[in-house]
Amino acid sequence: MVAHFPLLSSRRHLPLWVTVAICLFSSCAGAQELPRGFAKHLPAISSGEERNRQSDLRIMEVQFKPMRMTIVDMKDHKTGQMVKKEVWYLVYRCITRPSEGRIDNTDTVPVNAIENPPRTPMFAPEFVLTVYDDPKTPIPTETHFDQVIPEAVLAVRGIEERPAGLFVIKDSLEIVQDFPSATDPEALPEDQKWLYGVATFTDIDPETDYFMVSMRGFTNAFEMRNDPDGNPIPWRKTVTQKYTRLGDRFDPTQREFGFDGDPEWGYQPDSDAVRKVIAPIIEQTAPSTPIASP
Repeated sequence: MVAHFPLLSSRRHLPLWVTVAICLFSSCAGAQELPRGFAKHLPAISSGEERNRQSDLRIMEVQFKPMRMTIVDMKDHKTGQMVKKEVWYLVYRCITRPSEGRIDNTDTVPVNAIENPPRTPMFAPEFVLTVYDDPKTPIPTETHFDQVIPEAVLAVRGIEERPAGLFVIKDSLEIVQDFPSATDPEALPEDQKWLYGVATFTDIDPETDYFMVSMRGFTNAFEMRNDPDGNPIPWRKTVTQKYTRLGDRFDPTQREFGFDGDPEWGYQPDSDAVRKVIAPIIEQTAPSTPIASP
């Protein structure tokens, strides 16, 4: 025998305890945990020209998690008091791979002329977070550099090192070393020596909607280009990832962060040349916009 119940078209007809239970269930079902896995992947790709240009080219495969935020108790350097600080952090892992791509057999003349080749290149990652208002024309309004914050690194390790003891997340000073030798992607899992690191940022405008992170140091690839005065300056191959953070200062939750497209390899002027190259562009587009020099 089939029992028939009256159709309940609205929660007004349900007992209070049933309504509460449904609301709680819906809330739990709708809440999605942020992924612990690495959400973005950038393969170690180099062109034939890059490989011909540098005999000791090193390049890494890079994976990273979504940008996240945590609150950390930190000492205020001005007052000496402990204060709660909002820290944005980016966890990544990387491993050197054999350079992919074809050798350029043309008569290309190397442009990176170095009389005394340097010693084994160093792996010393650098991260710059740039805020902008319009994703169509990303003119910088703020620039923030990765800071080594011991309190934040401890907090990130407690959140992100799962399962515990499997790997150690290092800050941008701890992770500095000789550039690791290449590991074949087909090597055994125990031979895949990934490096795990984190970049941390503070004092970012809480109303930021759009920003990008430039990640330098995951390859030693570079090329020489002329600055506006015709002087040659080095441009470094860099990883760039754009983000969105749609929300406001009254709801600073991790779930607001989102990726805006996929990571890309590209070239950017060396640190000392950034202001000289980019400033004229900004002055033409937005004369009142300040720009910081790395």
